[in-house]
Amino acid sequence: MARQVIGGLVIRTLCDDPAEPDTTTSTVAQPTSNDVVLSVRVVPRAAKAGVAGKRGNDWLVRLHAPPVEGAANAELVAVLAVALSVPKRAITIITGANSRQKRVRVVGIDAATAERLLSA
Repeated sequence: MARQVIGGLVIRTLCDDPAEPDTTTSTVAQPTSNDVVLSVRVVPRAAKAGVAGKRGNDWLVRLHAPPVEGAANAELVAVLAVALSVPKRAITIITGANSRQKRVRVVGIDAATAERLLSA
């Protein structure tokens, strides 16, 4: 697990090569035991930050931050935490830390609840 600290926020990634996207699943939200894995596509340097709905099999998340030194990843964690009403520590970027295409694990929420909250 790689850790990166940006502005006091610890960003955790679970993959060995964060630039390597994981294409093993094509679902928008993949449930596991006590968490959900979301497929996310980020748009950095957007005018307005927030979840912008679904695009294909991915959630589209627009971010103010540029994709430099993990700033976009930190903002992604913050945006998802607010949208899903979970603490930032419950969100982990599994794959794609250096890519626009990411898989994100959210602990403490089920797939149906995640779909409902992100669609709102």
